Amino acid sequence: MNHNSPADIRHALADLGARPKKRWGQNFMVNPRTRDKLVRTLSSRSTDVVWEIGPGLGALSEALAERCKKLVLFEIDAGLVRYLKAGIAKARHVSLIEGDFVKTWQATEKKSGRPDRVVGNLPFSSASAIIGALAEANRISGRCLFTVQKELAERITAAPGTRNYSSFSVLCQVMADVVAHGELAPGTFYPVPEVTSAVVELRPHAKKPRIADRDFLLALIRAVFAARRKTLRNNLLAEGDFIGLSKAELLDIVEETGTDPGVRAEELSPAQIIEIANALSSARA
Repeated sequence: MNHNSPADIRHALADLGARPKKRWGQNFMVNPRTRDKLVRTLSSRSTDVVWEIGPGLGALSEALAERCKKLVLFEIDAGLVRYLKAGIAKARHVSLIEGDFVKTWQATEKKSGRPDRVVGNLPFSSASAIIGALAEANRISGRCLFTVQKELAERITAAPGTRNYSSFSVLCQVMADVVAHGELAPGTFYPVPEVTSAVVELRPHAKKPRIADRDFLLALIRAVFAARRKTLRNNLLAEGDFIGLSKAELLDIVEETGTDPGVRAEELSPAQIIEIANALSSARA
């Protein structure tokens, strides 16, 4: 079936007795040129295992299935699951996981191994949770390509000192190289969203930074950005009980890394935060 116009999507959903669900932020991609661009950018190979998050009616899935060894679809909507089971998921090399991706991906990985590529037209309501789950677990093992709300893409790719720079920016950037691939007009989707979307990519670092203790680093990122306009000193002293060092020890170690404790959190680069985390982690050992 074609999925290239709002009418195509409406007819398919009508056959299912369904409609786009606002609570999941469902917006179906109807622009075939955009889908082609995603497939080209993902650059999957015939030997790859590809995960697709939120396949919807399977428009992108069909193109992906032609280019990979195994395709795993994650879909939360029971009606769309039935549709996929009757179509693309009948292929021998396509499997379908029903439920919330954040709750199901770990069991899927344990059973089938890590994917080589991850792609998804992510629901606006859960995109940050999905990307955050993969980043926190250090699962950017291959190319990850997502369509998200433009505001989220700007947070992911934001530079230190800019308005959109946040703890989420640091989380993504310490775990991956991030690349912006441009905006998508609202008319790319049905229903037409009220906001502009964008394509963002996360991929393994070209030069992987040394992270002494990932869990400690994640805790430090949260502490450093507890109040993004406050100084590093104030945030660490207010939120840093987990560090287990005295005030004097903590501030001395920060200064030894060459970072002024009086700098604001929003001015710290991901590399600086990693360096501080490694130094503090070593001092705790």
